[in-house]
Amino acid sequence: MADNPIQQFEIHPIAEFSLAGWDASFTNASLAMVAGAALAAWFFSWAMKPAALIPGRAQVVAEGAHDFIKGMVRDGAGEEGVRKFLPFVFTLFLFIFM
Repeated sequence: MADNPIQQFEIHPIAEFSLAGWDASFTNASLAMVAGAALAAWFFSWAMKPAALIPGRAQVVAEGAHDFIKGMVRDGAGEEGVRKFLPFVFTLFLFIFM
């Protein structure tokens, strides 16, 4: 067991480099964010690739996630807000979820 419970949240550089004097190191937190974004992109492209009139289980999950987030945006911002903010809110929600 760890001596410090916050130890699991420490950020460790994987690849260290700098751009114009700024630290632009690739860290374990960056790796987790890239993995989460890649996992979400892969799942939605895999689930929606065989788009069918009678959806499979993965397509139902993908469409359900879309409808859930769309409903939240509609309730908060109205129909006009759905057109403006759905792509941003959907992307942000999935990024945080992953």
